[in-house]
Amino acid sequence: MPKHLSDKIHTRLKRRLRIYLMFSLVILGISLFHIIKDGANIFLCFFGFLLGVIIGAIMTKILKISWDKDSEMVISKFNLSSIVLIISYILFEINREYIVSRFISGPSVIAVSFAIFSGIMGGRYFLIKQKVLKILKHQGY
Repeated sequence: MPKHLSDKIHTRLKRRLRIYLMFSLVILGISLFHIIKDGANIFLCFFGFLLGVIIGAIMTKILKISWDKDSEMVISKFNLSSIVLIISYILFEINREYIVSRFISGPSVIAVSFAIFSGIMGGRYFLIKQKVLKILKHQGY
């Protein structure tokens, strides 16, 4: 993101975006490693990644991102539905391998689990960034 736009985004929101991108890339790399090393099914991993992007998109839709007139920055706020969604997400992550293993067996379980997680983080990154850019464009930046 260009420097003049980056200055208009709250520090916590920028940090959150960096974390989502970093986790998404690292975990995608782990998933690819398992595809190569264990011979996991690449199509199942791709489907898992897309499923993760959809989950990440749903999670991002609930996140409130808005323009703060006082600080002249894009900010994000949590609301009750965000907290419920985060708790649901944590419960999913705790039971992810069990849930995935109900539908997929063999070496693909770990790779698909990581692909789903990577998709969630990547989906959140791209959709939050899209929301931020839309708000900045609306503000004339």
